[in-house]
Amino acid sequence: LATRILLFVAILAPILASVFLARWNFVRGRGDRRGAMRLAILIFSLHMALWVFQAHFSSGGNSLYLLFLAISAALLWGGTVWVLYLAIEPYVRRYWPQALISWTRVLAGRWRDPLVGRDVLYGAVVGVFFCDLYGILFHLEARLGAPPPIADTNYLGSFRLALGAWLMHVPGSISFTLLLFLILFLFGVLLRKSWLADAAFVL
Repeated sequence: LATRILLFVAILAPILASVFLARWNFVRGRGDRRGAMRLAILIFSLHMALWVFQAHFSSGGNSLYLLFLAISAALLWGGTVWVLYLAIEPYVRRYWPQALISWTRVLAGRWRDPLVGRDVLYGAVVGVFFCDLYGILFHLEARLGAPPPIADTNYLGSFRLALGAWLMHVPGSISFTLLLFLILFLFGVLLRKSWLADAAFVL
């Protein structure tokens, strides 16, 4: 219970702070509004694609109702990402500009840029490392008598469901990355020293 409360506070507090920061930047004309809008449209499109790939359609007549729910959820996530990006982008550009170089080129449509390819490879290597790390963890837990982890059974279903299960990681990864940058920035504002902010962020 304590872990859930801490996780809830750790997510809710930065989101509330992002609303204030986004309004602050918007009023003063700061931030990459075009990039924020492109990212919001991407997140909206991904969530609508997820609905297509993951929904269980039937002839019961509720498809239109489910469509409206999907549009509502996609708009919510798109708007949330828009707020997060507009809140944190000016500060990331100021304090960690190297983190935005390839990202800005992707938003500009320069998918074949060498720097973008390099960072994609870095991301793939880190992803494989964490997959191996979790594999070792699950193996050790099984040796100690823990039950095996329950995987997503959609990967064993149709191609549509498997594609939806894979695609689900993309918008979540983007949103979570923006949230992590925001948390790191807030620690920097509160603690005033970069090494203290880094230590608090890691903890």
